[in-house]
Amino acid sequence: MKYEITRLFGAGRVTPEPDGWSFIDTPETCRIYYVHSGNAYFFRGGERIPLTAGHMYFIPPRLPFAAEQDISSPMDHTFFDFSMRPQVVSEEIIALDVESYPELGLLVRAAERMTGRDIPYGTSEYTPLIGCIETIVNVISGLNELKTVDDPTILSALDIIENGYMNGITVTDVALRLGYDTDHFIKKFRKAMGTTPYAYIKALKLHEAEMLRRNGFTMAQAAERTGYSTPESLYHAAHRKKIDKAGKLS
Repeated sequence: MKYEITRLFGAGRVTPEPDGWSFIDTPETCRIYYVHSGNAYFFRGGERIPLTAGHMYFIPPRLPFAAEQDISSPMDHTFFDFSMRPQVVSEEIIALDVESYPELGLLVRAAERMTGRDIPYGTSEYTPLIGCIETIVNVISGLNELKTVDDPTILSALDIIENGYMNGITVTDVALRLGYDTDHFIKKFRKAMGTTPYAYIKALKLHEAEMLRRNGFTMAQAAERTGYSTPESLYHAAHRKKIDKAGKLS
């Protein structure tokens, strides 16, 4: 099975601030880490698991992910945040020792060179970078089977939402286009995706607004582009999701 990146939310090599760790969790966001150095951990079932230098981690959508790092040795890492089709619904973080799979190391270095340039958000210059990340994902999937959504109705719903969530599409709109009663569609969507279509659309809008803010849009511009009624409504949505405790999207 070949995977296609449908949207790139962020990529690059970073070292988080010693007192902060940011992970924007949405229903469709996959994240890949490659750890260069430093000491950090993530938590699973009450267990603290190290994020080890020289390893790559694939974090599926919907999977709760919390991490912390040693403030005396913060984690230097490369990350890729993206959505893709088919939609992954795996429930385990995949960890790979890159020394055992040198092609992954070569691909990460190639992607890093591309993220080191100032690439305007959403332009065609993203294409080579997206192609590189797609290759990384397909290598990972060849080593570890990824569980994906295979229900044709849900796949169609995801496409409809992806194309319409910034234009005010509603859950009822999606259900009608698929020929379903709204309540039945909600139950079907929740069973497949682990969340309601309402929450899914809401999270996509907020994530898109965050990306616009990172790329220089004002709060008012981001609100207008993503269908929020006012900048204040976007502010409060961001505050509720704790994207930034100061009330700004950063």
